[in-house]
Amino acid sequence: MARTAIPYFNFYPSDFMHGVRGMSAQEVGVYTMLLCRIYEQSGPIEYNVIRLSTYCGMREKTFVQVVEKLISLGKITLGNGLISIKILDGWVSKTKREKARPSIPLNIVRNVRSQGHCSYCGKDSGPFEIDHIHPWSKGGSHNRENLTLSCRPCNRKKRDLTLQEWMK
Repeated sequence: MARTAIPYFNFYPSDFMHGVRGMSAQEVGVYTMLLCRIYEQSGPIEYNVIRLSTYCGMREKTFVQVVEKLISLGKITLGNGLISIKILDGWVSKTKREKARPSIPLNIVRNVRSQGHCSYCGKDSGPFEIDHIHPWSKGGSHNRENLTLSCRPCNRKKRDLTLQEWMK
């Protein structure tokens, strides 16, 4: 999906490497995923263990242990059910999105994924992604009727086009 307000951020490898020095591969992985998710959401993210552990590709118990370690290292903070990363506060405040994109409710995600095949080409092997039929960037919603399962190649080709634009 195309992003209009925050297409990228400056990445300085030496600063990043200095910030993660001494951390395990798991800690670096979770830290990086949380950095990106917080940046993408333009601010702190809900500490939803199921959703975030899935996002990071690990078991819930392991994810909780890694988060606790990152908190003890002072890399992330957890307060009022939200995860934040201090170094992002300045970046995010400069790039607040006009319309923050909320997460798709888990019950809807499960329902869409149960389709089991790409709605556009019919492919039945993944990886699959959830696609907004009417793009979020053009006023589409997270309603079940506007979401469908798409294989990665079809979703990349469709981008932020409406079905009418894409089918031309």
